[in-house]
Amino acid sequence: MKSGPSVANAASEKTIQHAKIRGVSIWFYIIAGLQLLSAYQAYQAGSDALAAAGATVAVVDLLIGAAFVVLGYFAGQKHSWAFVAGIALYLIRTAVNLFQFFSPITLIIRLYLTYRIWQGLQACLAANRADQAMAMLNQRRLVMPTTSVASGENAAPTPAQPWRPAIPQSEPETS
Repeated sequence: MKSGPSVANAASEKTIQHAKIRGVSIWFYIIAGLQLLSAYQAYQAGSDALAAAGATVAVVDLLIGAAFVVLGYFAGQKHSWAFVAGIALYLIRTAVNLFQFFSPITLIIRLYLTYRIWQGLQACLAANRADQAMAMLNQRRLVMPTTSVASGENAAPTPAQPWRPAIPQSEPETS
């Protein structure tokens, strides 16, 4: 039976993809935590003259952190749009951060986290394709008829019999 191993492989691939998705969705929560830390630092770093600007940056960082918590939840539920939105939002935040101050280490960390989200997107797309393939496979299963109708329009159905190929039978010879 050839479909047995492929179904088993699809099931194991499904669990591997789900594990990858769960592993990457954790990075959304880590990014949210880093944004909260950044918000706290922006709020504390401003002097009296820069207090309003620091508070504004802190509020923006808090909103971005909350957005990443929500995106992390939906990414864990295998919604590919959450990964795309996370990549876009994080790249915008990285660009804004580069205009504030340039730090090669921060840039490398942010690019690594963006790459991890990209890997999650790829795993999510593969898991969704596997789910669609399994749904199509389940729809295409052959179901044998359970009743047969004798010739004629008003014939009553006969009880279900196992299907057997038609064997031509010759009539017995009489001598």
